[in-house]
Amino acid sequence: MLLRVFVGQHRLGTVWGAPDMVLEVMSPHPRIGDLQELIRWCSHYGVRECWLVYQLTREIEVLQLTNIGVLSRHTCRGPEHIESTVLPCFGLAPEVLTGG
Repeated sequence: MLLRVFVGQHRLGTVWGAPDMVLEVMSPHPRIGDLQELIRWCSHYGVRECWLVYQLTREIEVLQLTNIGVLSRHTCRGPEHIESTVLPCFGLAPEVLTGG
């Protein structure tokens, strides 16, 4: 797994607490950790959005989170452009991250 975290520009400088967004590149052969555990942790600690990048299927699953769990899920494929709901000006197409 490759984990990247992002915070909104309004929080730049010293950041306390959870990131606004997490982008997780899923390994085709995971060895460490559990995806549901990661989602529970993110939700519990205040991460508002989580992008899960699946390289083999060339998809990105976008999770909107609240402190009690997943509010919504949306799966994007190919050239479909995704915009973050928590980070203005952050968006891309799944093919950019998945090589498709």
